[in-house]
Amino acid sequence: FVAARLATEAGLPAVESADLCLGAALPDFAAMGRFHLRPPPVTPAVLQSGVTLHHRTDEAFHGHPWFTERVRSLRAALEAQGIERGPARAIAHVGPEMLLDGALLPANLVAVDATFVALRRHRVHLAPWTERTVDWEAHLDRLIAQGLPTDYGDTTAVGHRLVRILSHRPRLELPEHQVQIVIGELERRHEAIGETANAFLGELVAFLGTTSAIRALGL
Repeated sequence: FVAARLATEAGLPAVESADLCLGAALPDFAAMGRFHLRPPPVTPAVLQSGVTLHHRTDEAFHGHPWFTERVRSLRAALEAQGIERGPARAIAHVGPEMLLDGALLPANLVAVDATFVALRRHRVHLAPWTERTVDWEAHLDRLIAQGLPTDYGDTTAVGHRLVRILSHRPRLELPEHQVQIVIGELERRHEAIGETANAFLGELVAFLGTTSAIRALGL
């Protein structure tokens, strides 16, 4: 979403804008399949610029009070209700991110669709971006077929998705009887996240420097 806003404010052509958004999404696409992203030395420059923008955005996002205060509050609430420190910490980090994505998605569907068009266009260029090439290509094909999840605005769906994610990590696995605690705490925060999502996105874009940031990335 940051990449889309920056590209719009910088006046990038539609194809370059979509490619920048794809580059910004690739680290998350890789994380979804537990791949280590390793862009080759020769790669479309705009994709690498998007990856760089992703990491800069992550740094700004994770250090912003909007995020850090929500993480602290949610973690404390979960631990106070008996959820162990490990899963409480993981849920408090990922939960607000998912709800923020859910709040921003409806207004950014055009950018998301363009990103997947770019993914199909660059599919062949992305093959050597990880050491597990065959698995990575299959993962990209699944992403193209399925698209992004559209239920991040639903606190019940987010709660169950978090449980599924943590189930692969024995130290973070959440007992089934605690799922409703997670959903309840997400629901208490859902409205406030939705109300502040666009303003927060604007702050991140301003912090990253709008057009000057795009130029700094070599575009």
